[in-house]
Amino acid sequence: MEQANTIRARVGFAHRGRDFGTSFGQNRYTGEIDLDTRELEIRNARLVTEESLDERGFTLIRHRTKVTDFRDQAQLDSIYDREVHDLIKEMTGAKKVIVFHNQLRDNSPTAGKDIRKPAFFAHIDYTEDTFRIRAREKLGDEADHWLAQRMVAFNVWRGVRPVEEKPLAVCDARTVKEEDFVETPILERPGEPTPYVGMPLSYSSDQIWYYYPAMQPDEVLVFKQCDSDHDRVRWSPHVAIDDPGMGQPRPRMSFEARTLAFF
Repeated sequence: MEQANTIRARVGFAHRGRDFGTSFGQNRYTGEIDLDTRELEIRNARLVTEESLDERGFTLIRHRTKVTDFRDQAQLDSIYDREVHDLIKEMTGAKKVIVFHNQLRDNSPTAGKDIRKPAFFAHIDYTEDTFRIRAREKLGDEADHWLAQRMVAFNVWRGVRPVEEKPLAVCDARTVKEEDFVETPILERPGEPTPYVGMPLSYSSDQIWYYYPAMQPDEVLVFKQCDSDHDRVRWSPHVAIDDPGMGQPRPRMSFEARTLAFF
């Protein structure tokens, strides 16, 4: 089937210049957030001949996993963390890589209440300061040494099964400005503050968005969420979208791993 060059999809953004914190912290998992919703053109990234982490801030690669059940924490700990560690180290040449957070998302109606749904507003997971907090949590006594080096956060995202519903769209990092973000404290649950700060994205007409239609389980989307070298592209925001060409898609089940690479 011939692939379309672009699709039209609705994307939720933070309102520029408006406090997003209370709404985000209390209702981020229910969808009851006052968003600035826009209908955008989303480009088919499979038709792009030039793409890289250094240029656009994202790339798609082939990657097979030996994990047979992404709900099995033992497999994630013993197999997947090492696979992701080795992937990022090989791709980037980093001296050290840590995998510090894994997340299963399941949009089926039978998914348990503790299983997160696809993220419905454009964002970067954390601020650079928060990524440094996460690094200290993981690195312990080694933290000062490694945080003195260049640090880059990469997200490794895949479909557990073929992605038909709510594929992930990513923004060309060259088209995102620091002032586009609305820094917002993160609550894991209502009334449960954390030391972390997220970065919901506000809309700008300069932003250019892409997605990979029909991602397969042996493909991973790797995208940048932070770079301590501010002379490089730093962020590729992401959001779940609806692909109108998929007809009646199966519910999305996906898995993401957050990593930090040090150079």
